[in-house]
Amino acid sequence: MEGIRSDDIRSTCSKCICTNERVKMMGAINGLFPDMGGHIPHEMGGLWAPPIKLLDGFWLKIEGEGQEEWLVADSFEGWPWKNVFQYHPQGKLRGISITRTDLAPDDVCGISVSYEIHNGMDQEADLNCSFLARANLRPEWLGEENGMADGSDKAEYVGEERHFHVYDTENPWHMLLGTDGDVKETHSGQLCGPEVNAGAGVDCQMDCPVRIPAGGSREIRFFVAGSCKSLEDCREQERLLHLAGDAEQQKKERFESVFWTCDLESGDEDFDHIFQWIKVHIDWMTLKYEPVGRGITAGLPEFRWWFGCDSFYTIQGLLPLGMGGLVRDTLELLLKYSRKINGDGQIIHELLPNEVCPNKGNVQETAQFVTAVWQYYQWTADRSFVEEAYDYCEKAVRWLQRMDEDGDGFPTGYGLIEINGLNMEMIDCAVYTCQAYDSFAGLSGLMGKKETAETYAELAGWLREKINQDFWDEEEGLYCDCMGTGQMIASIKKEMLQGIRNEGQEPVPDIVSYLEKRLERAAERGNPEEAWLVNRNSIIDVPMETEIADWDKAVRALDRMYSEEFVGRHGVWLDSLGRRECMTITTGIMAVAQAGYGYCDRALELVKKIFSAFSYANPGCISEYSPEGGCIVQAWTAYSAAVPIVRHFFGIRPNAAKGEIFLQPQPPKGWEHASLKNVPVLDGEISIFFSGEGQARHMKVVNTTSVPVRVWDCWTGSVSVEG
Repeated sequence: MEGIRSDDIRSTCSKCICTNERVKMMGAINGLFPDMGGHIPHEMGGLWAPPIKLLDGFWLKIEGEGQEEWLVADSFEGWPWKNVFQYHPQGKLRGISITRTDLAPDDVCGISVSYEIHNGMDQEADLNCSFLARANLRPEWLGEENGMADGSDKAEYVGEERHFHVYDTENPWHMLLGTDGDVKETHSGQLCGPEVNAGAGVDCQMDCPVRIPAGGSREIRFFVAGSCKSLEDCREQERLLHLAGDAEQQKKERFESVFWTCDLESGDEDFDHIFQWIKVHIDWMTLKYEPVGRGITAGLPEFRWWFGCDSFYTIQGLLPLGMGGLVRDTLELLLKYSRKINGDGQIIHELLPNEVCPNKGNVQETAQFVTAVWQYYQWTADRSFVEEAYDYCEKAVRWLQRMDEDGDGFPTGYGLIEINGLNMEMIDCAVYTCQAYDSFAGLSGLMGKKETAETYAELAGWLREKINQDFWDEEEGLYCDCMGTGQMIASIKKEMLQGIRNEGQEPVPDIVSYLEKRLERAAERGNPEEAWLVNRNSIIDVPMETEIADWDKAVRALDRMYSEEFVGRHGVWLDSLGRRECMTITTGIMAVAQAGYGYCDRALELVKKIFSAFSYANPGCISEYSPEGGCIVQAWTAYSAAVPIVRHFFGIRPNAAKGEIFLQPQPPKGWEHASLKNVPVLDGEISIFFSGEGQARHMKVVNTTSVPVRVWDCWTGSVSVEG
């Protein structure tokens, strides 16, 4: 797989990522470390070993021939497993070229930074290389709420070890900064470098002499190891870094196995290349901190912790990508802390590695968790996790029923859209609750609880009818956002309009006019509780995304929503009232919804809109907001790509409960000769190959599992199955 070069990037302030499951480093493609982030203002970049930070950044100064220069990279190449920067000093040092490589070896709490210095001059070069690192041992966001008070940082140089020992005076937090080069002098304290950062900490500098013959090269390496447990653990991490001689090759080989899994050939090489990079993003965002657990986080750099909602979408993409172990780890983590923090069936919204939970959970997340457990089983046949989670899933569905304050079937509370005031009966909460009841019926049947299974299957059917009746706006041909009274909507409308205007924009006049007329009509009728189209965002796609919408209603809604009213150049508007920005998840939900009712050509175009943001702002990345903005990468983009492709275009729908793999393929135009190979399903893999067109259309299925394949009877073409 090729790297991404800096000349492929369309932003002048691009960021880059270097990670493993234990450390996350964010800097810029010019080799510097600008302040970034909002949760901890200006502090979210640099090198983190959650739940603590290690460095604000590091820099190299080169001196020779009577000249000194802090290096700024003039080119960059990003690979899944490493970052490479090129430097070409000017003036008297012209002829010196330097290649910096950043690598985070797997399962080590630290990074290695190597500088290969080439002397292109016709004479020997005597250089001094000053490596400056700005240590900043501080807690993750909200760590203070869990007793992680930030102390002052101290630095000591240990000559025989050729490393600095930096420690926090009030916590067992340690960092070791070492080198394999010769060290002539060291400095620590508040030192001057090429950048000023917001964080408080201590600077450590090593001056390393380097002599290079004409035409020769010399490599010097630096290591940063950290621990929030003890100095002994930090020493072990440093030892592992020094021993990681073939770490790059090992990491490269691991990624190649990832690329081989769920291997797509659509006929569009660029499209397939981007699909591979989304697998890389998942690797970058996986976090393991042993006292808490391991799981997929939401995004870098702002959300390098775990979420209920984000995980639900993301794991639907991870299962066909062969990441079932990560899915189980994530679900176990959410289950463990939902039991600990809530205990009543509610699923947490957000958990930091410092074990702080800022939000105990929105309504739809509890429903989504039950469905996630069922989907995990359907793909993996892992009954052991169902047995582990069943009792809490039972509490979860009962909690959802308690949230139905007026007995109409719709739970009350915040859902996916966290707009102040939308603490009411929301369409996404209602639909995901319906899906959760159906999923719990399946889980109960698996556990031999026949009566419970029948009860929740009936409840799911009833609620489906209620949603299609009560949330449907026949005049608009759309499902509504929420259920409420006119007074409630008037308050929300005022706040939303003010928020749009505060950003220097005006809301869409037609929608404002619609709301005003509806409010007048509601007032004349005494403001009864009824369904409303307020923000017209992606949650009104959810009935189609989950395939619970009546066919005729779905067709009307999807036709209208695939228009400029809802879709912009880079995807689906986060809200149609303001039409300010798009997100990969809003576009992905609509893509899944369109594909679920047979509109796979539309779904493909929507996925292409997501992919159009690839490397737009940051190398090898698709930003949280399209085409740029928010997190550098966001985990739920895996849902937006993999679910339309795997579940719908190739139609793979495992059914462990029935012991079969159901195929419902609907390839979009241009995919007549596409293939999807090595998709992990149940106890084996499945590969699908399309060939031919029209009457000659053929699908070949290679099935290495122990269960049979059943093909949807609407497939118009021949089928051959091997295995």
